[in-house]
Amino acid sequence: MRSMPLVLGFLLGLAAAAFTGCPTSTCSPANCALGCCDASGRCQTSSSSTCGPKGSICSTCRIDESCVSGSCMSSSSGAGPAGGGTSGTGGGTSGTGTYAAFLDGFSNGYCAKVIECGQLPNGSASECFAVFRPYVARSAGSFGGLATERGVRIGASTFDAAKAQTCLAQLASTTCSGSSPQGNTSACSEVTRPAAGLNAACDSNADCSDPTTSCNGQPCMRRCTTGGGLGEACRAGMACDAPNVCINGRCAAEPAPGTPCSSFSSSCGPNGQCRNGVCERLPTVGQPCPNFVCVASAYCDAQRVCRDKKPIGQTCALSSDCTSDAFCRSSVCTARGTPGASCRMDSECADGTSCFEGSCRTRGAMGARCIRSQDCTSTLSCDEVLRTCQSYVSNVTTGQPCTNSTQRCQSSSEQCRNVVVNADGGVGTRGTCGTPVVGDPCPFGYECATAQYCESVAKTCQAAGPSTPCSSDNNCRSTDFCSYAGNTRTCAPKIATGQPCTESSSCAAQGDRCQLGADGGVGRCGPTPTLGQPCTSACAFPNACSNGVCVMAGHVGEICSPNTGTGCINGACQGPDGGIGTVVTGGRCVGPQPNGTRCESDVGCQSGHCDRVGNSTCVAACN
Repeated sequence: MRSMPLVLGFLLGLAAAAFTGCPTSTCSPANCALGCCDASGRCQTSSSSTCGPKGSICSTCRIDESCVSGSCMSSSSGAGPAGGGTSGTGGGTSGTGTYAAFLDGFSNGYCAKVIECGQLPNGSASECFAVFRPYVARSAGSFGGLATERGVRIGASTFDAAKAQTCLAQLASTTCSGSSPQGNTSACSEVTRPAAGLNAACDSNADCSDPTTSCNGQPCMRRCTTGGGLGEACRAGMACDAPNVCINGRCAAEPAPGTPCSSFSSSCGPNGQCRNGVCERLPTVGQPCPNFVCVASAYCDAQRVCRDKKPIGQTCALSSDCTSDAFCRSSVCTARGTPGASCRMDSECADGTSCFEGSCRTRGAMGARCIRSQDCTSTLSCDEVLRTCQSYVSNVTTGQPCTNSTQRCQSSSEQCRNVVVNADGGVGTRGTCGTPVVGDPCPFGYECATAQYCESVAKTCQAAGPSTPCSSDNNCRSTDFCSYAGNTRTCAPKIATGQPCTESSSCAAQGDRCQLGADGGVGRCGPTPTLGQPCTSACAFPNACSNGVCVMAGHVGEICSPNTGTGCINGACQGPDGGIGTVVTGGRCVGPQPNGTRCESDVGCQSGHCDRVGNSTCVAACN
């Protein structure tokens, strides 16, 4: 399945229309245990445009992927293009009478919009649908949390036809700003709602109503559980059942040395590290540790040699020298404190406790007083307004009380207005959900509307203008973009066709993109090159840049390289060595594969179902 930077521009446009950002940095693993941190410092729940585990920096998934337990995973289903016309209303219905009809309408509306805005060339509607409709059918968390088609069919998620109608209307009403559609699409996040409780049947994480559970088990037999088993999502705290380890949010066998890996050492498990693209074991006792890193049971001494960690009573230089039940105090490994013991930091307290107001205290349950999320159990967060441990909720309706810390507004176009955070750490005042206006307070730094920014001193929303601060294009007027030039990000006028540029969203003309130079440096604003034209990176869908020229890609017999942005519209990508599912460069699209074959997406399987939750293999389709 194709990864399309041009199409992703629209996904990002929808995200920008839904959220407002102001420069701040308040999000961390401590207060974002169930999501990731976006560029404005806000904790976001998992979606295709905000994906990441436990307080990490959010990333955006490819068009053929969805966010599963904090990791981008392929989720296309292989459905065919829409028959007859582009309204998505098949059979004379409104397009929202059934969930499948809504997805047809949403996919056709999406493709029409990106063509209108110049992100895709005219005449590419059917191929856009062929890529996008299978993806959205199993989006599992994308577009504000749409459930999969099967999830609705089995009753694990509910479908709201009225919200679906509003969503399609909102999508059609978005306008083009340069090449990016802008507008309110808040109803799209409300089309489906999770309905599967603990141990109930599910098809994806989007079905699980309890945020501490995830959809686990064998294909077609999954249930919402706390996870931890092989192939399941990691439990809260990134824990798995032994001997499995948590890698990218999912429990897996620890990779063997030589296994290909990403640049992040976490992809190699707790006892490994990623170097030169492959996993290698961390040094163990007696081995050199030139980078001061050893396996978890050892520490690196002053001579850079791994040694067994020291038990309680032995001398130490750092707490990392001691076993897990101890910390270093006055150069001696000392037992970590139980509730009531004095402390200066959490590492001085036993597991399950935190250092709260100078004493170790059992982590708080719902409603317990707190200062930080570390003071609460792993499934709760410390609300920065109420200063009590709370569950994260995002379903507060217009005019109802909210905090914007753990109690968020349901509509993505609204914020918690007039909320007050007590600067001295005491209890603040809740606000109410509504549309932000200039002059509203923005204590968290991100509560402002489109074309507004959060003034850093007074902490109030102000109208954007030339050179005002920004964290994204959403903080600027439609005629401006958020520029990285200099040491700060500020709004700058969009750039005319043919003029020098360095940032993808900087061009003014509809359909223009910043075509970077061959060295990735300064480029010029202009239309994306099409078939046969010279290129340096991206080409107009469905083509790909190969050896400096746009060539046909994605169909059976044409080129593909999933890891570099060119997947298959239909069939599977086969490498030069005949392998499928691990292609990096030099691949060709072949027909769909039988069950048991490795896969990257549903269109690569004869059954139309690639089990990405398990071992990424083609399996029989579910009923």
